[in-house]
Amino acid sequence: MYGATYNLPLRVQNQHAKECHDLRNLPYIHEPSVLHKIKERYKEHDLRYTRANDRVLVAVNPYRWIEGINSADKRILYAERFVWKHDSVLTNLPLPPHLYELSSLAMMKNGGCDQPIIVSGEIGSGASKILMTHLAAFH
Repeated sequence: MYGATYNLPLRVQNQHAKECHDLRNLPYIHEPSVLHKIKERYKEHDLRYTRANDRVLVAVNPYRWIEGINSADKRILYAERFVWKHDSVLTNLPLPPHLYELSSLAMMKNGGCDQPIIVSGEIGSGASKILMTHLAAFH
């Protein structure tokens, strides 16, 4: 093993990873593949959010308004799935990653304990505002 070199690809090379909403599903987890996946999701599909874990979300600052991304309809959709847990046809459809998902999951108390939300980075103030608005709408 010593002295062996591993040549990892600089970007995602298999087709299955193209639909990846969660960075854990990448065939290689290293900086170039993660950055490429985030860039690809945003540039090609206008998807601002990518999951990095069950409760970790990576957000790209679009530096422009994306119509409908934080609409009341989306807020209700995520609350129905994660907070109210209504049994409907929509329950089985996968939802793309979103800040509303994180705030909905935080509303579900874990064993009676409060759930902290940590927002970090350049888009922190905007993301915090979206999270707080969502939380306030349902309390």
